[in-house]
Amino acid sequence: MGFVVASDASSHRELWRQQIYTVRLKPTLERDVQDVFITSLTLRGGSLIITNERGERFALDLSTRRVAHEGGHHE
Repeated sequence: MGFVVASDASSHRELWRQQIYTVRLKPTLERDVQDVFITSLTLRGGSLIITNERGERFALDLSTRRVAHEGGHHE
């Protein structure tokens, strides 16, 4: 959960995979109520801006694949 995967458009071969965020699961709750999905991906310069359903925003530098938290709710 919280991963972005880049694939070759013609062969569908996975090129790379990067974890953007983690979700700490509570063992007393069902997993499906704790999932946090990515809701939008936007290109900005050389970065991919990722927003999840909690309103958290992250920037993935596409050349280095470093992830920075940009804002929004963060637990």
